[in-house]
Amino acid sequence: NLFRNEKVLEIAETLFQLTENPEDKRQYLEEAIRTCLYSGDTRKAEQYIATYRDQFMTTFEHEVRCNYFQVDWYNRQGRVKAAREWLLDFFLENRDRLEAGPYLGRMYLSLGQLFVKAGDMDGAELYLNLASGFILEEGADDIMLGNLNQLMATTMLIRGNLDAARDCLEEVNRTYTKASFLPGLSAMHNNLGKVAMKEGDWGGARKAFETAVQIQNKVGNYFQLVLSFGYMSRSWRKQGRYGEAWRSLERGIKYLDLIRDSWGKIFFYTEKSAF
Repeated sequence: NLFRNEKVLEIAETLFQLTENPEDKRQYLEEAIRTCLYSGDTRKAEQYIATYRDQFMTTFEHEVRCNYFQVDWYNRQGRVKAAREWLLDFFLENRDRLEAGPYLGRMYLSLGQLFVKAGDMDGAELYLNLASGFILEEGADDIMLGNLNQLMATTMLIRGNLDAARDCLEEVNRTYTKASFLPGLSAMHNNLGKVAMKEGDWGGARKAFETAVQIQNKVGNYFQLVLSFGYMSRSWRKQGRYGEAWRSLERGIKYLDLIRDSWGKIFFYTEKSAF
């Protein structure tokens, strides 16, 4: 399946080695970095980011992309404070150039994501609202719009505003489906499952998590698979159905050795510790 992360990475790595055109090599390397980060392979991503920084950072646009790769690398390991400090330092050092180009929307969106990860919903909403204005002004693509609404849905979910969360997730579904962005759609179904759990709709939660698993199996996103099985286990456990909860964890445990995303492992073992 060409949508699987392993196949995408294999193709990107092969084309990177075969092509002699520097611009093509840079694009294939970017795809390899993104794929490694999506799949939770932070070790290989670190190596590729270093190559990008040393050999392909020839314009300010490339410098911006490289810094976002670095921020995502920290974030995927649960090092949220380091990610936020790196991004804020880059913003302060390059403020004039960032304000002169179409960069602020992505900057504020990334800061909003980091505040969500840190559990600071006030800070998250501040930066996500700033991001919304700049993203629309700068002409964002469907994936960035989906990312914005996915994060807004998360803040609404945490605050208990379930209707607003569902509204945001409907927009996520529209934009990610239009862009055929499967990793985002799988995360959206995880969020729909969490909304359903808050509502006590256990059948809806189970359906959402199973849909997420189906998409992740197509993509080969082991990190998201670990999350889905953890949420599924939590859903069964809240119903007092501990046998099904344990079997859900057993479905996910085989993927732990395939990811290097420490945040995913911490989440999974936290769910396991409930037994």
